[in-house]
Amino acid sequence: MPIGSGPHPAIAIGKAVFVWSRSTWKRVGRAPGTVTALWAGSQTKVFAVADGRIQRLVGDEFAALGIDTPP
Repeated sequence: MPIGSGPHPAIAIGKAVFVWSRSTWKRVGRAPGTVTALWAGSQTKVFAVADGRIQRLVGDEFAALGIDTPP
């Protein structure tokens, strides 16, 4: 269960990504794979590493940036 870094608290449970929203956790999206790293600048500016690829939140889904992480 990765806990995100960045100005907004964030957490991932499996593929589900949540960001703290003043008084509760809000599910902001679902990653294509298990999240291993997470960063949230806001509820809409969220980046994750899933399946060895850096992903960016677009709407409520994550899209790969085309950048692989080192093995």
